[in-house]
Amino acid sequence: MSLQHFVNVALAVIFASTEGRAGECVWYISNFMITVVGGLIVLTLWMRFHRIVVAKYQITWLQSGEYGNPPRISIWLAQTTYWGFVCCLEKFTVAGLVIYPFHHRIDSIIAPLETPLKPYPKTELVLVMVVAPSILNPIWSWIIDNLVKDPQYGHHGERSQEEPLKHYGTVQTDC
Repeated sequence: MSLQHFVNVALAVIFASTEGRAGECVWYISNFMITVVGGLIVLTLWMRFHRIVVAKYQITWLQSGEYGNPPRISIWLAQTTYWGFVCCLEKFTVAGLVIYPFHHRIDSIIAPLETPLKPYPKTELVLVMVVAPSILNPIWSWIIDNLVKDPQYGHHGERSQEEPLKHYGTVQTDC
């Protein structure tokens, strides 16, 4: 989340400095909202692709949420680093495909939304950098956690017994 925050700040500064009327704060929250929606699509597609590749080539150290037995910090760190890279790549992808091409249109929509807060920059900063992320980050984290979880396992890391065991598109049996 911290890495994504810094990417969002960098993108907000870039988009606010390119001949627009909207400031960095409103660009930050707009970028955040757009990349959350667009990012969920990109990350969902990526995780499907990831699971297929991991299963096909048996890259066990990249199997989401599996850290070895006993768990190894090196596998967790590799998966965490990999996921951070994927999430930043997603931010830049959505920014390049959605925000950059529609920059002027987005700027004309968000600039008036910022107007009532212009006289109160500290309030705007607190709303954009503290209040909104405090509400949105837990929701985003919950959605991403469910996206990243291996569907083969239930809520407590145990195999789900409710439905047939499906793993990367193939049915497995307990025989």
